[in-house]
Amino acid sequence: LTDALHFMGAEVIFSPCAWAVDPGGEATNIAWIRKTYRARTHGRRITIVSANSVGPVTQGPWKGRIFQGESLVTGPGGKPLLHAPRNREALPTLVLK
Repeated sequence: LTDALHFMGAEVIFSPCAWAVDPGGEATNIAWIRKTYRARTHGRRITIVSANSVGPVTQGPWKGRIFQGESLVTGPGGKPLLHAPRNREALPTLVLK
């Protein structure tokens, strides 16, 4: 999908998310997400803005998992631009790397 949007001229992709993981799996999950977003933006002038939920999943097949937060903005070339904290509501802050 990223390729198709890129070839159609998209510069920003907004990605509402629901990253639900078993408690304790947040670090592994966010590492995979960052790697995936870096790969999707590498070599392209495209930015992915992802907004994730925060809090416990209380119903349905994912009951017991948590939404970890950690909303991200990944810029062209895979550059991390903004990152929200884990497991709490907050606005993303600038990544200084």
